[in-house]
Amino acid sequence: MLRWQTLANSQVIRLVKEGALYTSARPGRQRGRNVLPLRQDIDDWIREARSLGIRTIICVLEDRSQLHRYYDSLNLHLWGLLGYYVQMGFEVFYFATTDYQRVPDWVREEAKRLLGCVPKPVVLQDSGGAGRTGQIARYIVGTPTGRRLERRDHA
Repeated sequence: MLRWQTLANSQVIRLVKEGALYTSARPGRQRGRNVLPLRQDIDDWIREARSLGIRTIICVLEDRSQLHRYYDSLNLHLWGLLGYYVQMGFEVFYFATTDYQRVPDWVREEAKRLLGCVPKPVVLQDSGGAGRTGQIARYIVGTPTGRRLERRDHA
């Protein structure tokens, strides 16, 4: 079974594979499922990602109902949250996927291919940091699709 580990002092970023792969909720998600994030939430998330050495973000948030809904009003960058990530020095890749649905095979395959050729560590980011990112993480590390990520809290 694939295990992910909640890191000490982290609300949203979880370790999957040391030095290579993390999963994460969107910045501000810790405030609540439908609560709009603050600019400070994004900056805190970026600070945490940098402290972990994360260099690449693969984002799989829904386009209008998540990415634009939560971040456009913050005026982070002309191209929104993803443009802000790029401005902050991250490599960024985006695949619009639907929450609570199976991630398309081509997205999982492309994420696995990217992991082999982009700067590491990589973080997979969706709204809650477990559903779509969990499907992709299981695919990348070779755990059967029907199995869930098991939580291991940081001791």
